[in-house]
Amino acid sequence: VTVTDDDAAAITVGASALVLNEGASGTRDVRLAYQPAGNVVVRVSSGDSGAVTVNAGSGTPGASKDLTFTTQNWATVQTVTLAAVQDDDTDDESVTITASVVDGSSSNDYAAAADVTFTVNVTDDESVEVRKSTTSLAVTEASGSGRSATFTVRLGSRPSANVVINVGVSDSSEGSVSPDSLTFTNTNWNQTQTVTVTAVDDDVDDGNVSWNVTLSSPVTTDTTGYSGLSQQTVSVSTTDDDTKGVTVSKSAVTVTEASGGGRSATYTVVLDSEPTGEVTVTPSSGGTSVAEVTTSRTDNTLRFTASNWDDAQEVTVTGVDNEVDDASDRTTTISHTAGGADYQGLIITDAVAVTLTDDDTKEVRLSRSSATIAESGAGNSFTYTIRLTSRPTGTVTVTVTPPAGIATADTASLTFEVDNTNGKIWSSTQTVTVTAVDDDVDNASDRTGNVTHSVSGADYASGVTPGSVAVTLTDDDAAGITTGTVTGQATEDAGTAAFTVRLATKPTSNVVIDVSSGDTGEGTVSPAQLTFEVDNTNSKIWSSTQTVTVTGVDDSINDGTQSYDVSLAVSSTGTTDTAYRNLAVKKVGVSTTDNDTPGVVVSQASGTPLAVSEGSSGTYNVRLATQPTGDVTVVIASDNPDVRVKTGSGTAAGSLTLTFTASGAQIWSTNQAVTVEASADSDSLDETATLTQSIGSGSATEYS
Repeated sequence: VTVTDDDAAAITVGASALVLNEGASGTRDVRLAYQPAGNVVVRVSSGDSGAVTVNAGSGTPGASKDLTFTTQNWATVQTVTLAAVQDDDTDDESVTITASVVDGSSSNDYAAAADVTFTVNVTDDESVEVRKSTTSLAVTEASGSGRSATFTVRLGSRPSANVVINVGVSDSSEGSVSPDSLTFTNTNWNQTQTVTVTAVDDDVDDGNVSWNVTLSSPVTTDTTGYSGLSQQTVSVSTTDDDTKGVTVSKSAVTVTEASGGGRSATYTVVLDSEPTGEVTVTPSSGGTSVAEVTTSRTDNTLRFTASNWDDAQEVTVTGVDNEVDDASDRTTTISHTAGGADYQGLIITDAVAVTLTDDDTKEVRLSRSSATIAESGAGNSFTYTIRLTSRPTGTVTVTVTPPAGIATADTASLTFEVDNTNGKIWSSTQTVTVTAVDDDVDNASDRTGNVTHSVSGADYASGVTPGSVAVTLTDDDAAGITTGTVTGQATEDAGTAAFTVRLATKPTSNVVIDVSSGDTGEGTVSPAQLTFEVDNTNSKIWSSTQTVTVTGVDDSINDGTQSYDVSLAVSSTGTTDTAYRNLAVKKVGVSTTDNDTPGVVVSQASGTPLAVSEGSSGTYNVRLATQPTGDVTVVIASDNPDVRVKTGSGTAAGSLTLTFTASGAQIWSTNQAVTVEASADSDSLDETATLTQSIGSGSATEYS
């Protein structure tokens, strides 16, 4: 069998003509049509390596590139890269690419393989134009990398002379460029030059603004056509970083009602962007009864202009003392409004929360906490004042209660008003006068008590406990027995004297006084006991007087006027009041006038004179008129010798001595009988005799 071979040696190239732009590249795949007997070298060549170069793998582009196929890889494609060379002219070009077997280096069976050709059409990229890398840019006013952007510029073809392009901006308030001109020569015409565009931070909230970078009509003597080109632009959009707003430095402040440094606080206000004209910011307190706001201006506003908009201006917040003890700290909010220029109608969200610390405490304030007064006299009263420490929500009544039995107050209650309707404004002081109660009692110690207070009405009705005033009452009473002046005179003729008796102080119980005479031989007292009562049960109240009567006693003694005391002694059994039980005996001096005269009393039964017959006798009696203080002798003498005297059975004589004593057998008040004898004589005449009674020597003084 004879097999006729239908395979012909051939080079296979994928696709046909290739179109490339200058500077671009493309590929074609090459392989053998059938397996060779040995190695086959295929050379791919450019008909114009100045327009199109050939390369394979990582080699260097050139006019041709050899591809080697073996008996093993003959069917595997090998790729060649065809690159359009960038030139300076403006012409399109067409280059023939040939793939041929290199005979001396290839197997003989491929010697007759035909060359394969295809065309690479190069589109020229050179033209008379100004080329820019972009037509638009975006920048921002904010600092950072976005503040600037760049683009590049080059010419589209080689000029015949220098070409100068001026770079400018359509709105210098929005941006700037650098450099401001570009110069291209016939050597750097195709090299890009960079233009930097920078946004201007204008501080004005003017929104995002679009503007242009201008590339002027070329200034040149070029003859290739650059002198007639038009101006070009790159549009730029500037993102505004400014927002109209008002910044308040603090969101909250705390002030106090109390005067001093804490009464006020400050914060500052500043605009966030430059205004287009004058702007007024007005701070307003939501509660002027809580806090007031002020600025350096009389109208309490803040004024900002384009020149001072970023200078912070100060606002002062001052707490308002309402003088009320609030249940909690009061609060309010300071808001702000803006007006003028581009800030007109702007809503300001920044506000300042104000907390006002209350310095008021509901209190009934007393001007004193204690006082000492006397029961009587100039120091028996004192005054103090009462006031409220905070404004009440209504009328407040303070009740004044003095200590019973110790002191009285000139008012039972005081009224404090909110609005001074009756002249009793809450903030005024009102005076209370406290006067001692004189109890006339000798107390064991000074009495003490408290003037207490209670409060009612409005917000003072609960939670307020007024203080008290401690009162010490100095006792001016001393237990004692007071006696009046002695009137009258006690005599032995039953004459009487009298004096009054009362207690000096009120006792705690009935007081019984024993009344006694210091000399019952001279005088007696009546009554013997006095009772003074606390409560006048028997009409013998302690403060009334009772009378003691002293009656003279006739003692028959010639002792003259006798002085003695009437004793007033508090009965220990009838009195329980300690102060009176401990009193010393009160003595009242009295006297009794004597009615006795010393003398000798002679008495006879038959009358006077005594008649005696001669040779007979008669008798008469002799005694003393008053009791002597000692022995008294009475000498009886007759002046007639015929008349003699004797006592008893004794012998009659011309004289006789009788002895009288104060007591005993010869007591002064007992008559002693004297016998008178008449002697008989011879005459017939009657006679008389005088018997003389005289006091003997050595007798008691009062009889001497």
